[in-house]
Parts: sequence; structure tokens; C-alpha cells
Amino acid sequence: MVAYLLLFIVAMYFAIRVEKHKKKYDIQTYKEIVAFSEGKSLDEIEKAKESGKRPYQKVALALGSALLGVIVTSFMIWILK
Repeated sequence: MVAYLLLFIVAMYFAIRVEKHKKKYDIQTYKEIVAFSEGKSLDEIEKAKESGKRPYQKVALALGSALLGVIVTSFMIWILK
């Protein structure tokens, strides 16, 4: 149990650091993250396009997560019957 707790604490520490970097440099999408990791930045038009995609990506992520949850739950119910 202690090992899992320690792993959780370390993972949360680095997750918080990543989120702070994302907020500080205003990077959210994969394209922005890749450009940032290569030391580049997106021009204003590309930045506007990426900002426009964010709301749709969040909705798609939520729907995808819900669908995955339904699939896993259905599979587990089928296996355990």
C-alpha cells in the first residue's frame, strides 16, 4: 500500500508541474506541445486555429471517455455473468 501511495504522490507532483508549464506558456493542444518541445512557436493564425479547436476537443474527450466507460462496463458485466 505504501508503494502505491508513494507512486501516486510522485505522479501527482509531476502532473501538477506539467499543468503549471502548460498554463504558463499557454499550450494545450498536441500541436502546441510538439512545437514547444522543439523550441518553436506557432504563428498567430495557427494559434487562433488551435484555440478554436479546444472546446470541441474537450467535448470529444468527454464523449470518448464516456463511451470507453460504457464499453468496459459492458464487457465486465458480460464476463462476470
